[in-house]
Amino acid sequence: MRLRASTVEPVWRTLLDFRRLRKGYTKGNDLANKQVLMAAAAYNLKKLMGFKCIKLAAKALKNTAKNLNIIILNQILLF
Repeated sequence: MRLRASTVEPVWRTLLDFRRLRKGYTKGNDLANKQVLMAAAAYNLKKLMGFKCIKLAAKALKNTAKNLNIIILNQILLF
């Protein structure tokens, strides 16, 4: 019970309070299921972006893309 209270319950509380899941804003089970899945995906992405290693990887990827863009532009201008 303690493990559940510390892992699952805060997630449900956040989804209910901040992701508008107290009321179903759609008609039908299929659309309600999509609403819950999208809210859970948004929660997971927000949590994922908070990890430091992800931020460092995103920064490195951005720098690499910028360098590749410069290289490609230089190659185009040389032709």
